This record gives sequence, C-alpha cells and structure tokens, in this order.
Amino acid sequence: MAIPRQHRVQRLNVNGRKMKKYSLVLIALLLVLGAGCTDSAGSRLLLLSQSLPEELPAGAGPDTVPVTTAFNQTLSVFWGFTIEGPYAANPGWNSAALDPEPAVIYDVNGAPLYYEFYLINNGIAPGFFWTVADKRLGHGVFRIFESPPPRNRSLLMSEAELVVEEQFPGYPVHAKTTVLYSDPRTGTMFTIQNKTSGSEETFVIDDYTHEIIPFPSPPGYKGPVVAQSVLDWIPETDFADRRMQWQVQDSNSSRIVDYALARGIDPRTPLSGQTASILKQYYQEKSPGTEAGESVSSGKREVSPVTDELINGNVVPAGTARDHALVKLWHIVTDRPEGYADRSWRNASMSTKEPAVIEDFEGRRLYYIFGVERDGVPVSDIIVTANKGLYTHRFGLETAHSEYDLVNATRVARETAAHDYPGSIVRSVRPVYSLRDNCCHNVTVMLEIDDPATREVHRILVDTYTLSVSSGTAIPGNETDAYPSIFSEVTPEDFADNCERWENEDKKVKNLTGFAERSGISRERPLTSPEVITLGTYIFQTETTIFPELFDPVYPAPGPRPTLAPSTLAWHERANWFSGFYVDAAMSDADIDKIVCDYVSSGYQLKIYPAYVPSGDYGYCLDIPNADYNGTFSLIKEDGGVYNYNINSNWDFVRDAKQRNGRIIIPLAIASPHEANIMRLSAKGVNLIPMKRVYINYPVTAEDKAEQEKILVSIDADDRVLFAYKGY
Repeated sequence: MAIPRQHRVQRLNVNGRKMKKYSLVLIALLLVLGAGCTDSAGSRLLLLSQSLPEELPAGAGPDTVPVTTAFNQTLSVFWGFTIEGPYAANPGWNSAALDPEPAVIYDVNGAPLYYEFYLINNGIAPGFFWTVADKRLGHGVFRIFESPPPRNRSLLMSEAELVVEEQFPGYPVHAKTTVLYSDPRTGTMFTIQNKTSGSEETFVIDDYTHEIIPFPSPPGYKGPVVAQSVLDWIPETDFADRRMQWQVQDSNSSRIVDYALARGIDPRTPLSGQTASILKQYYQEKSPGTEAGESVSSGKREVSPVTDELINGNVVPAGTARDHALVKLWHIVTDRPEGYADRSWRNASMSTKEPAVIEDFEGRRLYYIFGVERDGVPVSDIIVTANKGLYTHRFGLETAHSEYDLVNATRVARETAAHDYPGSIVRSVRPVYSLRDNCCHNVTVMLEIDDPATREVHRILVDTYTLSVSSGTAIPGNETDAYPSIFSEVTPEDFADNCERWENEDKKVKNLTGFAERSGISRERPLTSPEVITLGTYIFQTETTIFPELFDPVYPAPGPRPTLAPSTLAWHERANWFSGFYVDAAMSDADIDKIVCDYVSSGYQLKIYPAYVPSGDYGYCLDIPNADYNGTFSLIKEDGGVYNYNINSNWDFVRDAKQRNGRIIIPLAIASPHEANIMRLSAKGVNLIPMKRVYINYPVTAEDKAEQEKILVSIDADDRVLFAYKGY
C-alpha cells in the first residue's frame, strides 16, 4: 500500500525560551473555566464517578497497572492515613471520598507513569495522590499531597495551548498529553507541524514556568532542564525487584479492600463512623502484609513510635552523608558514558564547601545538598538524607545545579524583609521543607525576623523554584499543624525499615570508600580513566544485579530457544508496533532519513535516539571478522560486562546476528556501570561500536501490518542498517 509522503525527523530548534505573561485571552479563559482547583481532575464533574473507568489507559504495555488496581492501592493508603494516620484530624480528609477516575501522567516515552487520584469533598479536592501506573517503578502510592492540587490539569493544558498559539501561530497540533518530564516537573507535551518545513516538532511546556523544553534535546542544547524519561533511567536489572516490590504492596492493599468489601463498605463513598470503626478493627487485628493475629513487631527488628528522641537519635552526621554523596557521584561517573551530553560528570568532583541543610519547620534535619564541581565551576547537586528514618523518602538524588535556587531565594527573602519590615532584626535564614506545599518543588527559604516595635516574630517564605514570596506572623507551636513535617507521614514500621535500609546502604558506602582508599583513589579530585575502570569493576563485581546470561546467536546451544508467554504473544498479535532499526552512531540524522525515504513513501514520524544512552537497551554491537568471533565471544562472556536477551517482550529482531563480507555482527547491551565496563573491554582489545536507535511510526491498520512487516524486512537487508526490529 502507498503511505503518504509527509514525514519528519523529530528535532526541535527551540532553546528553552522563557514565555511572556499571558494576554487577556487567558484571563477570559480562566473566568469561563473557573478559578482555583475545583475541577482538579480536568474536565470531569466534581461528583464521584458512578462506575469505574476503563481498565487500561492509552499507551498501556505489559507492565501497566490497571486503573482499578491502582484505585485499590490508593484507597488502602487513603484509609490508613485517614483512620489512624497523620490526617485523621483533617476534616477535609476524614469526610472525603476517593474518586476512582484519575488523571493520567505519562512518561515522555509515551508510557503511562502515574495516576493522579483526587479526594472529593463537597465539590473540592482536599488532597490527591500519585499512584504508579507502571510496575517497573516499584512503588504503590508514590506521593501523597495533603493540600488541594495547586492548579487544575485542564487549565494547565489550556494555558499551554495558549503558549503554542502565541509562539507558533497557525501550526497544527498533532498530539498533546500531560507528562512528567523531569521529576518533579510536569508539563504538556506537544507535537506540532512546522508550517515552513512541514516537519513535526515535539516539545514540553512546563506547567508552571511555561518554558519550552525540546524533546529530545538537540545537540548543543543549553536550557536549564532536559526532558528525559523516568523509565529509561531505571536500570533494567532493577525491574524484577521493583515488580516484586509492587506486588507486595498490591497484595497488602488487596487484603484491606477485600476486607472492606466483604463487610459491605462502598469504597466510592466517604467513610462514616461505622465504616471507619470496621476498618480500624482491621488495622488493629492485622497489619498490612501480616496474617491476622501476627504482631507487627514479631520480626527481626524492634518497631518503636516515631518520637523526637527516635528522630534525633538517627540523624546522619554531615561527614557520613558526604561519603554517601561521594559514592553516588562515583556511581554516576562510572556508569554514564562520557558522550552522554551534559549529564556526564567526568572530570567532576565533590565541592569542598559545606552542604546546605534542609530542615522541617521545627528545625529537624531532613536532607543535605552537596555540590559537584568541574574545574571549580558548579555543575550539579546531590541530595542525601540527613535522617536514617527518611531513607526511602528522598525527593531526589541529584539535580541540575541551583535547581533549588537557595542563593536567590535568600536574596529575595532579605530584600522583602528590608522593604516590608524596616528596622527588624533577622533571627534566622534556613531552607525548609513541609508537606503543606507538597507539589512541584518543595524547598522553601524561611527568614524569621524580630519586630522591635510589636515584639512579634515575622516569617518570610520564598519558594526556591518560583521565587514567589509569602509572609506572616509566626505563631509559636503552630509549626506542626500549619507546616507538617515529612516525619508526620512516616509510620513506625516505615521508620524502622528505612533505618535498616540506610544501614545496609552505609555498609556498601564503607566498602566502596575503603576499596578506593586501598587503591589510592582520592576523594578530593576527579577520577582518572584508569580509576574509572578500577572503581567501576569493583562496583560491577560486588554490587551489580545479575544480568541476563550472554547467549550466542550465531552458534546457539543445542535445543529450542525459549518462547514468550502465551499472554505476551497474544498481546503482540493485537498490538500496533513500531518499526525500529539500529545504525552506526557515526551516521548522520540526514543519512538515516534517506534510508527511511528509500522504503517508506510518506506519512511517517522518525525519532532518532542518540548513542551512549545507558537505558538497558542494545546500545552497542560487536563487529568482528569471522575468524576472531569465537575467541572474542568467549572473552566477553567471561568478562560479564555485556549481555543480550534470548527473548524479550518489548522488541523482536528481524535477525539478531548478521554475517557480511566475512564479518559477524551481533547487538549487545552494556551492564552497569556502563562507562567502566566499556572502558575495561576496550582495554582488553574488544571494539564495541555504539549504535543509534531509530523509531519509524506511521498510521497502521490491521490490514497494513503485512506491508509494514515487508518494509521492515527490506530495511533489515540494507547494508547501511545494522539491525531492524519490531518495538512494542
């Protein structure tokens, strides 16, 4: 069949421009749609849905969590926090119901990432939840927001549409969706058609700054933030453990919901005194994850109430936290290939400056922010926990430098104090974090001043992301209620579990820093190339999860190869798939486009992924003379630093090995830490060639699949192409 001839290479020539203030058109739109967060879920009504939504959202894959399953997980957390947890005294919560129809937040790669579930109470949303939509994330409920959503999703998208109309007037919009493009930043991803070139361009408009972020980032992009996939940053070797973690949490929530349903509780209605009493009995009888009658503290560790004494007794010293940050830096340097744009931290080292300390409003330490520098110039920050009991509550392990703009926020706070409270005395200035503003960026600079005239203490708060200012009189003893600490959402079981996990992580940190010291590797300067290999090899041998065993696609072992599960095969049969292929990374995007033009007449979308991206994908290939193949294959198998997949549910190669002109070519994935393993194999004489990955997407009906497959086989036979595959 003929496929129309308009196509595009997905590149964007926009350098993260700041947007102007909106015109009266936006004001009129806001007046029509209504202000505030009353329609928190978008265009939906503010009543509970009378029936559950469809099981799977658009873009679902084999790891997508059904909506009803995610609803049950959210419901169990909502009940726990409302009946016996920190929000039991919050009238907005204890008389609310959970709407079973969420908004869907997508990954930039198109996969459903989080469901945003809303509480509904008399037409408003007093709180909301981010519940994972993909089992590979490993959580159940990822984030809990006690306050209303800061903005309405439909309004955010409408504002983004106005930005597109202003900046790209008359450009047809082909696609738009809500995405988490750089955690915790969300935005609307657009695909528009350029009126001049006819090509399509994809970018994200930030929900709050309305900045334009190109996707994928073009070469030389210098914007303040890069749009990147959350799922691609998770090592594929972690997927199995994360799926298991998700399964445990799902099992826990299922028990609670089944218990409630068996006793006639309607999960879509607010809790009454009677139903709350029934569920409270469940929590008293059986803790999630235990059988009835089993004591929570009957395990190996003692569980104690989360008191101030317990919190203060588990503060992490700054020196110890610095070692944890240093080890994080070493993992990044040994894992990220040097060519990985500005996210590579080669030749970077820890700053010698003291870390910033983020506290709660009561002055308890939560996190340290350590700087990373290259030649004395700040390049990034690393955030580590300042309390063992918060180990799994870290809101970011690394950020672009000054993402939390403490310097300018402090400046704004001091300027506000001088202007609004002349003659007052500054009591303290410190970065703080509370659950009150648990959305977007959560760190605030708080400046407290004494007013000699009134003898009152005034408090100025400046958001480190937006630099927005609020101020008021500090009320002694009001911190806990007005600005709840993150400690308030940590249960005794969570605190004990976090402490245990931190201790286990601390052992790894001590092992790695001890090995580095014995190997003569300095903590104060950047790693040299030999040190990257030495340190990375130690990490690979002692910490890396087992990767799939390398199998030989040219001379496979006797016997049939394994096959996919029947359910996966059925899914493949129904699904529309991408045509994809790999080429040598040295090939230009223009030459890649010429390849596609030779086989697809029109109407396609071309997405080219750069080389060196350590996403667990086939990023490299072995291209070697036939005579050297067996010896080299034995060497890389013994080394263990590369792997491949005998079968895989996400893609299917036309051919997973090729023989051309007396040479054998096979695709390979690099185990973590990527950079160290590549450098070590190169030192052994193994020449691994980086590859670019290309997606071709065009509208396909069920009748077109045979033609699409015929085209893919032709592309695979092209000598310019290394490997072609179906991507699911």
